Amino acid sequence: MRTGALLVCDYLNHRVRSIDEAGTTVSTIAGSGTASSVDNADPLVATLNGPRAISVHPVSTQRMVGSETGNNIRSFTATLSTGVNT
Repeated sequence: MRTGALLVCDYLNHRVRSIDEAGTTVSTIAGSGTASSVDNADPLVATLNGPRAISVHPVSTQRMVGSETGNNIRSFTATLSTGVNT
């Protein structure tokens, strides 16, 4: 995850997006786009069901996503330099 990026819960598309500071690049950082609650080590393969809120740890690269329809909280890690999840 790049510093200064805006994180957005894309509720209807079941994904979490990152928008760069210039507002020109939108990247998916979590969620496959399928409405479900299936875990996977890769956050882009894992499914979300109506992501509603995201929390960013102030020191680490840990992110927590709350899904309204899925009634759960998911955790994932993003690298600071590339925006690619690990």
